[in-house]
Amino acid sequence: MSEETLVRIRKRIDEIDGELLQLLAERVKLAGETARLKKKLGKELRDERREREVLRRARIEGGRLGLDPNFVETFMRVVISGGLGEETKRIGGVRFWSQIEEAFKGYPGELAVARTLFLHGLRVDERGRIKCGDMRITSLSLAKAAGTDRRTVAATVKRILGDEKLRTVFTNLRPLPYLRDVGKELGWGVLEIIPKDASRPGVLKELVGAISSRGINIRQAVADDPHLTTQPKLTIITDRPIPGKVIEEIRKLPSVYSVLIY
Repeated sequence: MSEETLVRIRKRIDEIDGELLQLLAERVKLAGETARLKKKLGKELRDERREREVLRRARIEGGRLGLDPNFVETFMRVVISGGLGEETKRIGGVRFWSQIEEAFKGYPGELAVARTLFLHGLRVDERGRIKCGDMRITSLSLAKAAGTDRRTVAATVKRILGDEKLRTVFTNLRPLPYLRDVGKELGWGVLEIIPKDASRPGVLKELVGAISSRGINIRQAVADDPHLTTQPKLTIITDRPIPGKVIEEIRKLPSVYSVLIY
């Protein structure tokens, strides 16, 4: 294969990735419109019969196109879950973040700064300084990360310190040494699980039980708060890769919707 051929193939892959993202954005937008209509009609947000039919058709069509049906189902489960998260967001189901958005209503730049603070666990101290743990983060660095400017960062900090609820949240954030992206390099197992209902009690207990019963130690478990995130996930890092048989058992747990392996 010539270098020119490799470049041409990669260029086409990049084009296909762009097309996939455009289609995904359209699907997410339609999911939001569906949510508003469901709310208006008094229907339940989630339609499990519809989901099963979508997955069944995807497996059949994927197999016809020469794709692994199991891979297609996993991919579609992630897409469906993302759409469900968008539906929840559109009808105000993500309670905490809806309150944050309301506090920054009309100030999209400040909201972007608040999102960046929350995403990275950066706190605002009582003197208005941005901290990562005990290390100070410059306003310029934060502005670049949030896609805004230092004046917007300053306005965000002022709004946070002037609002009791915002101050309580953003002065107490802490960073987390998240091991998902390095686990594989260290020879550990990395699973990302999308639950059927992240707000249901016992999800983590079921998963920990299924893994620990096989003598596998869990080094880290990070769960997204279902009230803060539109598509909550549970990431589990184990001291060694989890055998395929155990992963299949996890997929069959009542609380599990989809499993991604890193």
